[in-house]
Amino acid sequence: MNNEDQLNIDKLRVDLRLYENELAAEVGERSLAARREAVAVADANSVRSRSSWLSWRAWAATGALASAVLVVAVVLETPALTLPQGDEVELAAAQEIELLEELEFVAWMVAFENEDLPTSG
Repeated sequence: MNNEDQLNIDKLRVDLRLYENELAAEVGERSLAARREAVAVADANSVRSRSSWLSWRAWAATGALASAVLVVAVVLETPALTLPQGDEVELAAAQEIELLEELEFVAWMVAFENEDLPTSG
């Protein structure tokens, strides 16, 4: 290589470095602008998601309160269940019938057991 070629190479190298620096600055500025825009969008989404979270919590609290009020209202307004009052004679008769049925069952069981017993003799 001669001296003139070396000078051309050096000049091209300097021009390339200058272009590279200009390009790096332009790319850096565009990159910084894109970053600022992305951060602004992220901040906006963060505020929106935070407000939707607060909104959800407010609705949940309102629903729980409404449910509690409804339960209290139903409990207080429901009349107490009362058993029908029957005649004492009817109640005594029903108890006697029940006792007779139990006695008949016991008598049947005793008779059944006696039939199954082996007889000696």
